[in-house]
Amino acid sequence: MKNLFRQLILWAGCAVCSYAQVPFDCNGRSFRVIKHGEGTYLQEMQRQGEKGKLTFNNLHYFPQTEINAIAYHPSQHVIYGILQEKPLKLCRIDAAFQLEVLQPLPLPEELSFVSGDISPDQ
Repeated sequence: MKNLFRQLILWAGCAVCSYAQVPFDCNGRSFRVIKHGEGTYLQEMQRQGEKGKLTFNNLHYFPQTEINAIAYHPSQHVIYGILQEKPLKLCRIDAAFQLEVLQPLPLPEELSFVSGDISPDQ
């Protein structure tokens, strides 16, 4: 029985450890977040045609979540952002659009808007 219990613990530990954020490929791509209703869209921005018409493609909707100030971390291959709630919190998004809340940020409580952008890393 002890061996079975140990195997279950080992299996559960491996299952948890095997989850890792999926790397985001931002090579030559541009993104933005935009509030929509009670949530936020992560969008990819693309230039089309000779005139460079800008299009916005919705990649993922995060309901009941307001994200701002996104930036790509090139060595970690994830997008970081700030959750607009009190207190403001640091978050990250991977290529599977998994949002992970990391920690509260030591920013002034009266700060109501922060911004940022992400651009191609080439």
